[in-house]
Amino acid sequence: MLQRVAIMRWSAPSFGVRYLCKAATPPADPTEHSSNELPRAQWMISTPHPGSRIRKRRPLVPLPSLESEAEQKLRVQLDDDFEWHHKFWSTHNKNFEEARSAFTGVYKRAHGLGPSDRVPADDMSEFYQDFLISTAEQHREYSRQWRRRNLSLLWLQIQSMISRVFQNR
Repeated sequence: MLQRVAIMRWSAPSFGVRYLCKAATPPADPTEHSSNELPRAQWMISTPHPGSRIRKRRPLVPLPSLESEAEQKLRVQLDDDFEWHHKFWSTHNKNFEEARSAFTGVYKRAHGLGPSDRVPADDMSEFYQDFLISTAEQHREYSRQWRRRNLSLLWLQIQSMISRVFQNR
């Protein structure tokens, strides 16, 4: 059965994290659980990374001693996937920012605009379209790889759920 998970602001917003749990407030002791059930996952969600704009998630309380081998493989694969996403989007966003700065600089010099003047939206839309066309193959390859990774995550999740069922017996 699927359970709804609420995203709550953690008690200190300056930390730039969000708290995910089923309850409305963080539990007093996140490691507290009955002897016949393992604790539910509770996650810290960071603010977006400035380069990749991806939010990192990590367990609030790491419990490696309670993980099965399948759950450990799943966690490692999730971390690997995060790094893969982060690397791709950091590179992509850096390339985009450089191309946009170059385009706006050339446009402003060609049309005699000052540094504070804005490039018209019609001309920027042409830049965006050209950029998307030039990076289309990279995005197609990224999508192919992401589908493969999702399938492997699905298999690891199934193994993890099966190991959890037998671990609780």
